[in-house]
Amino acid sequence: MIRNGIVDSISILFLTAALFGSAALAQTSQPEQGIGFKEFIQATIEGNIGLVSQKYNVEIADAAISVAALAPDPTFTIGYSSYELSRFILPHSVVAAVNYTLENSDKRKARVRVAEADKALAAAQVNEYMKTLRFDAANAYIEAVKTRSIVARRKYTLDIFERLGQTNSQPPLKVEERAQLRLELARLRGDFHQSASDLEISNRNLNFYLGESSLNKQGVYANASLEVPAVQFVEADLQGLAAEYRPDIASAKSAMQSAQSKSELAQKNRSLDYGFALGVTHTQPMWSIPDAGGSYFPGSYPMSNALIATVTVPIPFSLLQDGDLRGPAATAVQAEMRLKELQSKARIEVGQAAMKYNLSLKQVSAYREGTADADVLMEDTLKKFAGQENGFPDIVYYIRTANEIHFAYLEALASSAKALISVYQVSGQWEFNF
Repeated sequence: MIRNGIVDSISILFLTAALFGSAALAQTSQPEQGIGFKEFIQATIEGNIGLVSQKYNVEIADAAISVAALAPDPTFTIGYSSYELSRFILPHSVVAAVNYTLENSDKRKARVRVAEADKALAAAQVNEYMKTLRFDAANAYIEAVKTRSIVARRKYTLDIFERLGQTNSQPPLKVEERAQLRLELARLRGDFHQSASDLEISNRNLNFYLGESSLNKQGVYANASLEVPAVQFVEADLQGLAAEYRPDIASAKSAMQSAQSKSELAQKNRSLDYGFALGVTHTQPMWSIPDAGGSYFPGSYPMSNALIATVTVPIPFSLLQDGDLRGPAATAVQAEMRLKELQSKARIEVGQAAMKYNLSLKQVSAYREGTADADVLMEDTLKKFAGQENGFPDIVYYIRTANEIHFAYLEALASSAKALISVYQVSGQWEFNF
């Protein structure tokens, strides 16, 4: 009976999350829909709120280009003189003029170049945010697959011991064995519920990345395998890809170009802008009225209209200092140094990531052999227990050992998958799957 109820169950494979599916997790609350890796990444890109928010920066920067291209607006001045401060009574005057600031055309062109560089920087930052989001979401997905696999393994082990605790189990357990079984069941149930809680957290983390996606409304769980085919990388090729496609390097290049254009604008801003005004003055007529002595004073003023033209030239005391030049120039040099720093960092990270991934493959290979041996020993122990050739403590020992190997194997698989994702990330590659 033990052999039929327990030993045959050991043939279940624990290497894929799909095989660990709904039957093993029947007692845990599960989201409604399993989601594959590609589908999850695509839904994340389409619905993530942070990414949607970032994309508006490009639209804002595009609007700034139109603003930068604007010339100064002309102004209209009108005035009326109606109160004479002198002791003489003089005629009233009306002044109307149009004022215009003549701006250096190079200054406006420089502003447009700055705005265009800022738009390119905003687009590069959106691209960097999107790629970083993809890799963060991929790591969260891998963690969810691993956690789901751990829950399935714990549930499977718990089922074995619960069957052993049934009253009609054969061979019957001794009193001290039943006491040990109760302790083991308490430990296993606690571990199972803890892992089930971790799984719920992992699933909710997936929903966080989905944002406004329609999949987020019903909830999802990661439905994929941690078994990823090994990929061979040539480090020199990865270095070339990183230099061309790595998003932080692309953003740094755009930031350097933006800083350089702002330094150029600072130079253009030192050119003088001249103000011109053209208008007319209208003076009302006024006729003298004789005083008590019969004299006409101060005299008569006929109506008059006069054109006025003025030129305003700034006195450039501000050009005596050069802070407006040194600041942007230093920022441009700083941006260039930042680019060189990231390029150097990329070369180091590519080598480290490739080395870490290769080591993870060796670790996975070692644990894969261990899981097969552990399952054989566990099956053999259960057979011997059914034949009363060994005791209950042997079952506890070998099942614990098998679980430790399986959990270490799942951890190694997840670490290897994350290491592979890291290689893609540090080399600036876009498409990846498992």
